Amino acid sequence: MTDVVLPTRGSNIETPGESRQLKFIDSYLPIKNNNSDDPYPFVMVRADSSVAESEKLQIVVSIIVGTFAADSVGFRDALNVCSRIRNEILPFIQTPLDQKFHLLPKIEWDTLTDDQPWPYWQMGLKTTWAIDFPINKTGGLPNTDGLDDYNEKLKKALYG
Repeated sequence: MTDVVLPTRGSNIETPGESRQLKFIDSYLPIKNNNSDDPYPFVMVRADSSVAESEKLQIVVSIIVGTFAADSVGFRDALNVCSRIRNEILPFIQTPLDQKFHLLPKIEWDTLTDDQPWPYWQMGLKTTWAIDFPINKTGGLPNTDGLDDYNEKLKKALYG
C-alpha cells in the first residue's frame, strides 16, 4: 500500500495540502495537540472483540480508512483504499498470515456514520480472524494408541 498517495488538509479546511502516503495507525488516532500533523489519510487497525471456545479462538479486527477531500472524491478515495485492502488480505483465507492467523471469508465494510465529517471521509472494514485452535491431548484414556501421531498429522495438514 506504499504506492497509495492521497491529498492532505492544507492551511484551511477547504484547501487540500500536499499529497502523501497513507499513515498506518495501531488501534486509535493519536491525541491531537497544536504541533501534531493531521493524520489523514490513514489506515487504522484495531482489535475489537474476541471469542475463545474449546476448538477455536476468533478475533474481530476493524480496519478503518480515513481520507481528506474538499469534495465527494474523498468517499471514492476511502472506498478504493478499502477495496485495495480487501484484495490484499483475501489470500489469507487460503494461506494463514504468519502461518497462524486465518482470515474467515466474510469481510464487511460500511461508512461508520450516516453523516460523513466533511472534508474527512471514513470507512471501516470488519474482518474476523481465527487463531490455531488447541488440540487437546487425552491422558490415560483407553483406546488412545496412535493419538499423538494423529495430532501431529492433523497439525501438519492444517498448518503445513
